[in-house]
Amino acid sequence: LECIKKIKRAPVLTDDPVEKARDVWLRQLQQIPRLSEAMAYNVVEHYPTCQSLWQAYQQHINEGRSGESASLLAGVLHAERTQQKLSEAVFRIMSSNDPKEMIL
Repeated sequence: LECIKKIKRAPVLTDDPVEKARDVWLRQLQQIPRLSEAMAYNVVEHYPTCQSLWQAYQQHINEGRSGESASLLAGVLHAERTQQKLSEAVFRIMSSNDPKEMIL
């Protein structure tokens, strides 16, 4: 992952698997178009791992609130603006069953 130029932060130099997972998750988020480093940090603050975000999506779906799942990150991504479209894109990336779906 050192080859990813978008990442400004130094890689985690620890043997702690939780910290490594958090660092990988942060790097993965930054590969999403229009998702900045600051936004990625905001997501990681609320959902420290990919699995924790996935579980939050699943909880909404299991509670019959699947329509709200796509908006889950809208207020988390940016402190001052709602990022509805970007939140929907992250949800589609996490939940799509179509490997050919274009998510921009």
